[in-house]
Amino acid sequence: MDSGDVFIVKNNNEFVKVGNIANQGISIQPCGINNVDLFNEKIIEYIRSADRIKTEVYDFIETKEIIGMVVHILRWRRCTGYLVLQKSFAGNRIICYLHDKVVHSAQCFGTSYLDVKNADIKKVLQLTFEKLESDIRKFEAILKFKDFNMNTNYGI
Repeated sequence: MDSGDVFIVKNNNEFVKVGNIANQGISIQPCGINNVDLFNEKIIEYIRSADRIKTEVYDFIETKEIIGMVVHILRWRRCTGYLVLQKSFAGNRIICYLHDKVVHSAQCFGTSYLDVKNADIKKVLQLTFEKLESDIRKFEAILKFKDFNMNTNYGI
């Protein structure tokens, strides 16, 4: 089990703790908005069980009023970042959740969450959006075949 705090990176490079992952489970740092607290709880649970190899993902997390899509996982030796596109009644936003945990079996001097800067995140975000736009074009093409099934004529 990977333990450590989970933070959101603010625009000014400050970090807001939203929860913790520990051997006995997860905990959240309530912000006082029920839907946000529930979304953060689901994100933290996602982080707790996330794949340790993939970086490009399209994983969805939903609550009653918020839908999020994890679009990229950033990996450093001492923390992991999760880029999340979020839609709600309050508007759209991009959030980077950072999980402060050592991802190495020995002592190391790698990047911790305190070393992560918005400029680093935005570089990856730009590449992620380029890939997302390309994938959307592919998905739109695939949707043209949504009426195909096993009853579709085979052969000529």
